[in-house]
Amino acid sequence: MTTHLSPENEAFLDALVANREFASRDAVIDEAIRLLRRRRELIDSVDAGVQQLRAGQVHRYAADELERFLADVDQREKQRFPIE
Repeated sequence: MTTHLSPENEAFLDALVANREFASRDAVIDEAIRLLRRRRELIDSVDAGVQQLRAGQVHRYAADELERFLADVDQREKQRFPIE
């Protein structure tokens, strides 16, 4: 596959490799694609949440349940996006 990058992006990619932040140009591109996929997953999750809100599919937490709410959010995040 051939890719065409702007001179600015070429320089940025080369600098990342030269600074040893990545082992190769391919590693930089793989990481960029991984981040784009993660971004798409997050956007899709937000869209799904908005649809649930509009449909009234919500769980309401009482004011004193903030800790439980945050723990629920943390648990869901860990399930959906495990640390690699």
